[in-house]
Amino acid sequence: MKRKIHLALIILFSILSVNAQNTSNDAIINKIKADNTKINTLQGTMTRTKKLPMVKNEMVSNGIVLIQDNNLAIFYSKPVETFKINGDKIYVAAGGKTHKVDASKNNEYKELKNILINSMHGDINAILATYNGSVEYSSDKNNHIFTLTSNDQKLSKGYKKMTLKYSKVDCSINELTLVDATDTTITYSVSNKKINQNIDKDEFIIE
Repeated sequence: MKRKIHLALIILFSILSVNAQNTSNDAIINKIKADNTKINTLQGTMTRTKKLPMVKNEMVSNGIVLIQDNNLAIFYSKPVETFKINGDKIYVAAGGKTHKVDASKNNEYKELKNILINSMHGDINAILATYNGSVEYSSDKNNHIFTLTSNDQKLSKGYKKMTLKYSKVDCSINELTLVDATDTTITYSVSNKKINQNIDKDEFIIE
């Protein structure tokens, strides 16, 4: 009888512990979103680091990032490359070639757009709404860290894991890491941020 009671208490405490952790995670997720609603524009230095499986050297691109509403523009200078999101329109210019995509008609770009825009705005729940995965919270000295992991262990496309880091100072985005189905890892790091300064809307135009 005592063993049954002891086991019941262990199960009860475990459930309460999980529920408390989920409540805490939800509170932090809501805080990140709420604080980001105060950020109307963001501009800063962007560093993109790409690591391919079985390749030793990383590919690093440096540039600037501009964010306003559902618009995003990244201008890399080393090497020269432009990436823009304007509504459902996506524009890529690299290596002397340009590429335009309607994200509403392309699931791969639609997922990328959803992740980039919502991560920059601190809306983790919006990412989870279309991502079949779970989220775990952790932190370090400077960041709130959210790790999203796909529930699909046999993922053939899309992202098996993503890590989002937000500043503990103002909850703005510091870093986004994406690991796709091929184990290619891309990390976007934002630094030298300027918040709520005017950005020319022409920067986001896709002709």
